[in-house]
Amino acid sequence: MLQTSHNIQAKIEWIAKKFVHILRHNPEMKPLRLITESIDKWGVKFSANQAYRSKRRVVEIIQGAERDQFTYLRSYAQELLNSNPRSNVVFQCCDSIYGTVFERIYICLEACKV
Repeated sequence: MLQTSHNIQAKIEWIAKKFVHILRHNPEMKPLRLITESIDKWGVKFSANQAYRSKRRVVEIIQGAERDQFTYLRSYAQELLNSNPRSNVVFQCCDSIYGTVFERIYICLEACKV
């Protein structure tokens, strides 16, 4: 029987969901390593193209989640200023090849000022 690495059952979204937690901690993992991991964990073999596209999808998911979290952080800062009008909230960000990257936040509530 001829063995093939093309598995039409393994869709890109399914593969991506399975590897989000792994690639979040190890984003430099190569697509061929994803294939090896899937064979070891689930007995599913898929093509290098599927692995590459899945990894790209995982990166999109992770970066989208990070952008959402940054939006929530800005909303939180605005709520702090709305409820504590003379408080200070300062963000520090830097530019990178991926866009603006959050570094730190400084919060000083009016009640805590001396």
